[in-house]
Amino acid sequence: MHYTREQIDNMKAQCDLVELARYCGFTPVRKGKTYSLKEHEHSVRIYNRQTFFKFSDGIGGDAIVFLQHFMNCSWQEAVEKLNEFTGNNLSSLSPGSLPGIPEVKRDEKNLTFKLPEKAENYRRLYAYLIKSRGLDKAIIDLCVKNHLIYESKEHHNIVFLSRDQEGTARHAFMRGTNEFVPFKADVTGSDKRYGFNIPGEGKEINVFESAIDALSEYSITHDSSIHRLAMGGVYQGPLDTYLNEHPEIKTINFCLDNDAPGRAAAKRLSDHYADKGYIVHDVTPAFPPGKSGKDYNDLCRMQIQDVQRKAVKKHACR
Repeated sequence: MHYTREQIDNMKAQCDLVELARYCGFTPVRKGKTYSLKEHEHSVRIYNRQTFFKFSDGIGGDAIVFLQHFMNCSWQEAVEKLNEFTGNNLSSLSPGSLPGIPEVKRDEKNLTFKLPEKAENYRRLYAYLIKSRGLDKAIIDLCVKNHLIYESKEHHNIVFLSRDQEGTARHAFMRGTNEFVPFKADVTGSDKRYGFNIPGEGKEINVFESAIDALSEYSITHDSSIHRLAMGGVYQGPLDTYLNEHPEIKTINFCLDNDAPGRAAAKRLSDHYADKGYIVHDVTPAFPPGKSGKDYNDLCRMQIQDVQRKAVKKHACR
């Protein structure tokens, strides 16, 4: 079923995230002015009964993101389930009885990891990454050639692969190519201890929250000597795994987002790895004077726009 943006916004506004969590089978726990979940007490916070943040994975957002992450839903499935939830009388439901949401065994860890089938061509992948994200085509070509990214056949999502030192895919993250229908999700069975990475030749690593930011910084610098890793948020598990696989690395540059969660994570992680003996730097994007942004993709797109404006101005002056 198709929903308008206004309908979706209304559903999210009507949704009490604490109650949604309860009827999904979780146990909300009051933490001062916020809530947590008994099953994830040291990791999850629910704010104003409308939004959440899971610090261990660096994931947060509204009710739709909650359903996507905790109930393993696609974006469309999450919208459908949210519609079912907000359309029912909550007092008539019992905990765990949210219609349309299957029972989930949260202790089942051995889920099959099966990658989506590849599309015949990657036109939408290239169009999204170049036109919408401002990435350098040469960097995208490199990632496609090395089997780090591809376009899925069924939904035309971009699949970012996280490979171990032997080249085996251990984790995959999907991102939609339709800007008007945002979609983000891990492939079922992914091992969160691995992150999207592009190995370098030296002893230095740049660490990002997202794969898009890692590719953005690479598009800006074209420095192949540096290792690059996207943690998929601010969870340090992928970094620990990568450092164990690459003991030659001595310097860590944290290139995290320039927002409150990113700044807090940069401080926490910098202190942690400095104590382990690494040389640590907090490297935020260097925006031009008078301009600001949140991450390296903002900077990348900003630079592309400047180049395009200069080209248009130069052409007009001829």
